[in-house]
Amino acid sequence: MLEVMGLHPISSRLFHSMQSHYICPEVEDTFNNYLSEKGNELKEKHVVVCGDTRNDSPGFSAQYCTYTLLEEESKDIVHVEFMDKREAGDKSPYMWISILIKHVLLALLEREEDFNNRH
Repeated sequence: MLEVMGLHPISSRLFHSMQSHYICPEVEDTFNNYLSEKGNELKEKHVVVCGDTRNDSPGFSAQYCTYTLLEEESKDIVHVEFMDKREAGDKSPYMWISILIKHVLLALLEREEDFNNRH
């Protein structure tokens, strides 16, 4: 269809190059700014967070895991962590526990220390 219209589609190589050099960095920066703003807003109040784990495939064969924390009242995402199963001793059922302990709880404890040190 594009050829009939006299248009030339971009190559796969050009698409991936544009994505990795321009699109992905911009999306990451925007999302990180969003998380920073949300974190600053929530530092001033008592919050309840809910966690959710998503694996790239079901069962014991999952390679990657995403753990997302949501602020319960506003339903805003306040923290996201990604993990490869190799970081959890090649045991995919342990990935969410590893993320929770290594990343999420430590990040929350650091924020609590920052909050306590301000008073």
